[in-house]
Amino acid sequence: MMSSKKSLAWDFFKKKDGLAVCNVCQTKYKFQTTTTSLIYHIRKKHPTLLGDNESSGRTGPPASGPSSATAGGPPSIAEVGATARMTQPTIQQSIESRRLYPLTSPRAQALDMLVAEMVCLDLQPFSVTEDRGFRRLINALDPGTSYQAGQKSPGPKMYCDKIAEVMMALANTSAVALTADMWTSRATQGYLTVTAHCLSPHWQLQSFVLNTVRMADSHTADNITQELKRIIKRRNIQDKVNVEVTDNGQNMVRAVTQIPLRQFSCFGHTINLEVNDALGNAIQLTETRKKARDKVSYFHHSTKAADYLREQQKGAHAQKALKLSQEVPTRWNSTLFMLERYIQLHTQITTALSLQSRQHKCLSNSELVFISDAARDLRPFEKATRETSDEHFPTIAMCLPLVNLLLQSAKAVPKTGLNDLLLASHCNRLKNHEKIFLWAASTFLDPRFKKHAFLDNTAVQEISSKMAKRLAKPTAPPTTAVSSSDDQTTESNVPSESIWKAFDLKIQNVLKTTANPHIRPQTEMRRHLEEDPIPRTDDPLFWWRAHEGLFPELSKLAKKYLCIPATSVPSERLFSTAGELISQKGPT
Repeated sequence: MMSSKKSLAWDFFKKKDGLAVCNVCQTKYKFQTTTTSLIYHIRKKHPTLLGDNESSGRTGPPASGPSSATAGGPPSIAEVGATARMTQPTIQQSIESRRLYPLTSPRAQALDMLVAEMVCLDLQPFSVTEDRGFRRLINALDPGTSYQAGQKSPGPKMYCDKIAEVMMALANTSAVALTADMWTSRATQGYLTVTAHCLSPHWQLQSFVLNTVRMADSHTADNITQELKRIIKRRNIQDKVNVEVTDNGQNMVRAVTQIPLRQFSCFGHTINLEVNDALGNAIQLTETRKKARDKVSYFHHSTKAADYLREQQKGAHAQKALKLSQEVPTRWNSTLFMLERYIQLHTQITTALSLQSRQHKCLSNSELVFISDAARDLRPFEKATRETSDEHFPTIAMCLPLVNLLLQSAKAVPKTGLNDLLLASHCNRLKNHEKIFLWAASTFLDPRFKKHAFLDNTAVQEISSKMAKRLAKPTAPPTTAVSSSDDQTTESNVPSESIWKAFDLKIQNVLKTTANPHIRPQTEMRRHLEEDPIPRTDDPLFWWRAHEGLFPELSKLAKKYLCIPATSVPSERLFSTAGELISQKGPT
């Protein structure tokens, strides 16, 4: 009887007239005592019905109780067999269920490429394709796919294709800006990351990671210089790199100047130094910050206090309860975030502490006003840092106007101890900022700003003069014989009896004048300044793409300078993502 069967085979076969009949394809087998031939049939003809569950080795009847599908899990082997008995598949379905794609077939290669792209985009180790759960998922989505341990990955080919794509993009650009930074992985290993930034022939901003290399030797300027030279030579951009953006570390600054290249200090790192200087000298704020920091630590370490705080937020916030933010010594903006969140939850924090008889630990009203003023003074610097950290928009041209706006905002608010310190530190680290060449040049060439972002007219005149000199190209003076020949040729092109002769000669003389290499740059400069600035939210690269024909020489300088990132954030952002791979999750 059916209840007496013990083997797994009877989930897919039934007894009829002394024979074992397959529930899927109706194949009949003689059956006596063993089910070896039946299991063999399932393995060869219907392998997807067994899958990985065959390794469980079940030989008895299915256990009683709710089905795994009802409990929220995948269906068991018994349930699959029961389904097969209830609904008989068609011949076509049976054929498709046991067909595996050849590894060289277009379908298999396309699926392999999609899996490799998933691994790369989600920053997963390639070993994830060997995980049992992953293979079960892929086989369930497409039974024709089979992933096995040791199967060749398309990752190396993808890497080679991407390298070729990057090399082609670098070959088709006229100027390249680099960012570089050192970082340490969770495995305490040093790495150097270099990124490249350029404009395509169609004025599209492009960014690439050129290399992330292990720095086994000490991080001296000489060792960094040697590695940077190797990376630049390997990508064949020795004659195209015009600047390298780094932090203000002495080893990085010296390494870049030894190549030699123009070194540009990261705007975000400069702001970080300014704010840290001011925070370090704000004695009263340091004491209040410590009190706020201690409160945050208390709520982070006490589950009971955290429960009280969440309970107090239920009536005040319709959304999910907010968490307190703790400041990090290496990130000044974490101090701002901590203060802002504390101010936002001050009432709930005070109530939660009072319920635990800790009201004496609360900040006073005067201290709350003090940290509110500090948050107000710090907020513009955080916004400026965020504005200049965008990788999809030209950012270097925003440095000069943002510095001017920071100075203006600091002078406009009521004077506080921190505000005065920020202003003093800002002026100390950024003296004559409108005469920093890369800032002034990029701002001048940006159609959003031009001369209007400058506060000093002398700086405008100075950068205009420098731009004009870079536009003027030295040319060999023509000989008298050549000039005479050219004049004769020009006049001979005009019919002697034409009524338009006088007008045509006049136009030709005008063209000669505007084609003069010493006059054309001045014409482009004047025309550029006469053009109205575009709205600040518009894309300056879109404007240059539309006006490149009107400014053929000036547009070359725009491509050279507007591709420069204001910060080394592109290299730094790679740290957090690469750190997920260079850890226990991936090879070290």
